[in-house]
Order: sequence, then structure tokens, then C-alpha cells
Amino acid sequence: MGKYLCLWEIDMSRVPEDPKEQMEFFEHIQNICKEDMEKGPTKDFGMFLGGISGYTIEEGTEEEVAMSAMRYCPFVKCTIHQALSTDQLSTIMEKFKACCE
Repeated sequence: MGKYLCLWEIDMSRVPEDPKEQMEFFEHIQNICKEDMEKGPTKDFGMFLGGISGYTIEEGTEEEVAMSAMRYCPFVKCTIHQALSTDQLSTIMEKFKACCE
């Protein structure tokens, strides 16, 4: 199971102009996020000041994380980065040391 940092940004061209429709849109997106935090790969969520972008921390397989991101399409653009744990980094460093000797 991997750990991923997802940087997300709402595509404002997809947000309705009517304030009532905007509220419904944002509630829909928020409900998907809550569901992902309860049942899916999302372990942490944050919104940056300004309200149209933020991050999530995801844990799961590549497929689980990709499917989670696809749930927000086409309203949210995601950039996903795989993160290495300290244990994974230690393993890589030991292999690198062996190559250099």
C-alpha cells in the first residue's frame, strides 16, 4: 500500500454562477470527500486559504487512489505525488550504498 499527496484545484469554469447552485455544487464535492475519508483512501484533507485548492493525503493502491481522484472529474483537477516512507528511503539508501562500494 502506498502513500500519496494529492494537490487539487477546483476548475472554476465548471462552477455554476448562481449562488444557490454554487452551494449545491460545493456540498456535492464535500460529500464525496467525506465519503472518501470514511470509506476510501483519503486520510487527511485540507483546503488552502482562498477556497479553490488544497490537498489530500491518500493511502492505498495506485488503483484506489486513481479511482478516488476520478470521482471528482471534471470539476476538480488533481496532481498526485507518491511519497516514500522513512523505511522505504532507508532501503533505497542501503541499496545505493551497495552500488557505490
